[in-house]
Amino acid sequence: MTKIDDDLTYLEDVHLAQGLNYLSAYNLETGLLINFGSTSLQAKRLFKKTLIQLILKSCIS
Repeated sequence: MTKIDDDLTYLEDVHLAQGLNYLSAYNLETGLLINFGSTSLQAKRLFKKTLIQLILKSCIS
């Protein structure tokens, strides 16, 4: 039996897309994408597009 190395060494665009899909599916505004598989912890904050648009509008006004 061989061991499949499924540890993720870095975050890819597909992981970002999956996280954004979860935000939409669960109607959430923000989320975290965390990778524990690399030598150091990797984390990214995710924001729903509508939240970013509201922030930009309030900064411009």
